[in-house]
Amino acid sequence: MNKVTEKIKIIQMTENEIEDRIINAIRRYEKQKEIKEQEQTLLSKKEAADRLGISYNTLMKRVNEGFIKVRTDGKIPKSSIDFYLSL
Repeated sequence: MNKVTEKIKIIQMTENEIEDRIINAIRRYEKQKEIKEQEQTLLSKKEAADRLGISYNTLMKRVNEGFIKVRTDGKIPKSSIDFYLSL
């Protein structure tokens, strides 16, 4: 679809369709912002194990199995913990 066709489609949109697009764009933005904030929350391995209710050794097994990601500085992003809990 070229730019002219897209502009014509936008002009032909009803007020409700425009409102729906704006709301969806805001929701996508807020979701991306939430994901970035979660990624920035970092836990030590001990904090992560405590939060998961497992031992440090079990946590390290899950890391070695690839279920939980660890950064090169040894910190674990909260998003990695959330992903593991969703499995």
